Amino acid sequence: MFGRFVSQRGTGPAALFALIEPPRRAYFPAQVAGRPWLYSSVFILVLMALTAAFVMAQLDALQNDFVVDALPTEAVIVLLLGVAVFPLRLIAVPILGYLLVCALGHGMKLVLEPNYAPPEVSRLLTFTVGVCLNGVVAIFAALAGRVAVNLMAVQSRWDDAILSVATTFVYLVLSLAGIWVVTHHLYLPQWNDRDFGTISLTEAGWIRAFRIAICSGVLLLFLLDVPNWKDFRRALIPFPIFMGAALAETAGYSLHPTVDVGLICLGVALILPGYAAILANIIGIVTYVSLTGAALVQAPFNSPEAAALEIISLIVMVVNYFVMVFRHQAHIGGRRTRETMARVQRVHAFATIGYFIFDVNRARVHVDEVAAEMLGTGDQFDANVFVDRVRPADRGGLVSVMADRYREATLTAFSFAPGAHWQDGAKGIRHVAIYSWYERLWNGRTIAYGALLDRTDEHDRSAALGKALADLSEQQSRQTQLFSIVSHEIRTPASVISMLIEEIDGGASWAQMGPRLKAVSEQLLSVLADMRQTVRPEENLPIRLEPFRPQDLAETIRNTFLLLAEARGVDLVLNLAAGADQVRISDRVRLNQVLSNLLKNALIHAECRRITISYSEEMAEGQLWAAWRVSDDGRGIPVAERARLFLPFSRITGTGHARTDGSGLGLYITKTAIELLGGSVEYRDAPAGGSEFLIRVPETQGVALTALPPRLDTALITEGFHKALVVEDSDLIGELLVARLKRLVPTVIWARNGLEGIELQERERPDLILTDLFMPKMGGDEMTAALRGSGVCVPIIGMTAAAIGDERTTFENAGTNFVLTKPVSTAQLVEALGRLRASAA
Repeated sequence: MFGRFVSQRGTGPAALFALIEPPRRAYFPAQVAGRPWLYSSVFILVLMALTAAFVMAQLDALQNDFVVDALPTEAVIVLLLGVAVFPLRLIAVPILGYLLVCALGHGMKLVLEPNYAPPEVSRLLTFTVGVCLNGVVAIFAALAGRVAVNLMAVQSRWDDAILSVATTFVYLVLSLAGIWVVTHHLYLPQWNDRDFGTISLTEAGWIRAFRIAICSGVLLLFLLDVPNWKDFRRALIPFPIFMGAALAETAGYSLHPTVDVGLICLGVALILPGYAAILANIIGIVTYVSLTGAALVQAPFNSPEAAALEIISLIVMVVNYFVMVFRHQAHIGGRRTRETMARVQRVHAFATIGYFIFDVNRARVHVDEVAAEMLGTGDQFDANVFVDRVRPADRGGLVSVMADRYREATLTAFSFAPGAHWQDGAKGIRHVAIYSWYERLWNGRTIAYGALLDRTDEHDRSAALGKALADLSEQQSRQTQLFSIVSHEIRTPASVISMLIEEIDGGASWAQMGPRLKAVSEQLLSVLADMRQTVRPEENLPIRLEPFRPQDLAETIRNTFLLLAEARGVDLVLNLAAGADQVRISDRVRLNQVLSNLLKNALIHAECRRITISYSEEMAEGQLWAAWRVSDDGRGIPVAERARLFLPFSRITGTGHARTDGSGLGLYITKTAIELLGGSVEYRDAPAGGSEFLIRVPETQGVALTALPPRLDTALITEGFHKALVVEDSDLIGELLVARLKRLVPTVIWARNGLEGIELQERERPDLILTDLFMPKMGGDEMTAALRGSGVCVPIIGMTAAAIGDERTTFENAGTNFVLTKPVSTAQLVEALGRLRASAA
């Protein structure tokens, strides 16, 4: 049925929603289809009750025997209604009802009126012929109405009118022709001798058929509409008028029975709503006819006035019928409009669309509930007051639109704050768009009306997208910068290593080239360590709290850089306060890294003559804090550069501070390392005029020691490890690692990939496994996961050469005990084995 509405003309929501509206099923047919036994029984019983009431109203009426009563019979109303509205599969129900109604009416009149049937013909024969002739005409007329609906209806809201009018018209045409045939060819000559004044029996039958057709058409409209209690209460309002007219008729006070009731029905049809008018007229006519018998018995045309009044009554019936048809259609159209508006309101409420009317002359705004909630106002407000809430940048455009009385339509967007005045950065700021149409009223006033669309979510999404794109652009820029720095910093030592190897091949002695090769290798490893520390500081250098003496740490750092300082003519001075010679607990390794970075930076870049490492302690709120200071008497750092001092990849420019090497990550690593310990680092001007970095970290007091713990013996550490498995795809690294391990473990076996490692583990049963991550056929993480899944519990140490990434997490998730960074030194191996032995103990 969807295609039925695609070609219909019209614009707006009503025409649009008609495309998705299912075909309307009239009320009574829908109920019969859903509960056929109940509604079929009600249909038949109600019509039988009306038949009994009408028979009682016709008793002893003149000129109303079977000859007239069957020309045609009122019982055809059962077929005209039932065949038109019942599903075709249930068409036997109205036929059965018709037979029962005919039998009831005919039987009652035979019993109550002895002269009802003509004596010349068999009663059964006359009953059978009359029932069949009337029934065929009614069935054909109702079926014609259904066919007309399918052929002529282009919009479902006209189905009811077409069914009612077509059924009424076809029945009227067929019955007029049938009555003429019956009276002229089937009736006996003496049967036509009836006294109807100036009209014949045929004409009396035509009038009777006309009334039956109109009443059937009205009853069809009633069955096709949807009842409700509100309309039922309205339909009872004119009931006293019909009752009074019936009582006046029985008392002899009336103009003409059918004219009187027809005029009352017409007034009701014009005043009451569609369904209520139809129901009121049905109730009123049934009451009036049951009490007076009017319209059931044809009155004779004894005078021209009587004939004129009868014709007027027929005209009034036709007018009344078509008024009710149009009122019925208007009622359906109104219901559809309400359904459409309900759909539109649901859509608008969901989309946050409100409506407004703006009185330009009075600067007064009226809004619906959606717009009021959107704007945070009542249903009306002063536009001039609201402007104070609008963003200043939008006020000019909004005021211009409000003041312009000569526009036809505008689109304006603005932002406003929830409070009485605009505040930048306030919470709850909303963004709306106004679609306005202007109209000049009859009294000269100008109004604007239209819709408000809440665009806050759209604006926020756009802002979030812009920020995400900016962050992505910044991230891409930093990645580009990172790769550029990495490329430069790795290329330089790699080139030097290549040149040194070439020198050795050319005959240079190891005594000359060896120290240089070691120094440049350490520089390369330092750059990679900086990269790793920048990406994952908490993972690449885990927090390890241990006892130490601040005095020993300061002296170690000083001694490490003493030769470099002497070469540059810089004095390294220690300024240690009370407590430096006591045992404290903190992350000694991380503090060593941080202080070394600061001292190295000062030596290389400060152009100073003196560097001081200071230590002091203070107690704050029950917490012991260590304060380390690294200060110099150099040029200092320009004020303009200090804001980005601790940013990654930030290289300080300017005289005396241009970097010639390094990754630009030293101070960033310093800051992140100290913050992981719960401390802080800040830059300040040194008393001597240079730079000073102040580091504050929490620490705790340790147990007094006469000496630091001695270094553990290597043999003692490696005791218990007899066979190690190395899984490494690089021949060079594998050979070096096997060589180093053989100094610690008696037997070392070597596999080139994870699959080979699993095979060797099953055959050799090592008590220690070291594995690389990225290897052909099977990586180290996959091998580790497979071994752990099969129940292998020996220690597994992961190794990775990647400076940046999630390799440590990958290894840990697979089940390794530790992760070492390549190149793996002997000291790293000793420390790892010691930790494994300690954890096993």
